Amino acid sequence: MEETGTVQPRGRIRRVTYSITGMVLGLSILIVFLVVEKFRNYHVAVWGAVSALFAAVSLVLHLQHNNDTSKERWIRRLSLIMLIGFVTQMCCIVAFFTYIIMAAEQKQAVIPVNCRHCGYYLAAVWVFMTWKWSFLTFFYARMYRKIYLGHYAEVVESA
Repeated sequence: MEETGTVQPRGRIRRVTYSITGMVLGLSILIVFLVVEKFRNYHVAVWGAVSALFAAVSLVLHLQHNNDTSKERWIRRLSLIMLIGFVTQMCCIVAFFTYIIMAAEQKQAVIPVNCRHCGYYLAAVWVFMTWKWSFLTFFYARMYRKIYLGHYAEVVESA
């Protein structure tokens, strides 16, 4: 980051690309584990969809930061996005350990993933991916909020 609080162009492109990749992978997991009979596992499909949702929120954060939209409304929305990201992180931690404990208790193998009570290890992987995207959503919302609040403090002081 530069001293002025803006994101450098190379970092901006990298973050947008990373978010788009996360969306595509999450939606791919949703489609594969929901539609393909050989891999049908609703736990993995749902966590893939939630992961894609948070990647999309992260993408919107970056795009909104690049556009000079109404910052006053956006600052309030960033607080809500931070809260949602934090709550999701806590839920993901609980879900991650729940899936690991259930898989260990049932002595599951990593493969097969398509029976009714199978694939908890793979579900735990996608819970971790959802945790990662919720963390990044929280982190970026917090970072952009600080940038905007710092910018407005400078504007008020100079007036």
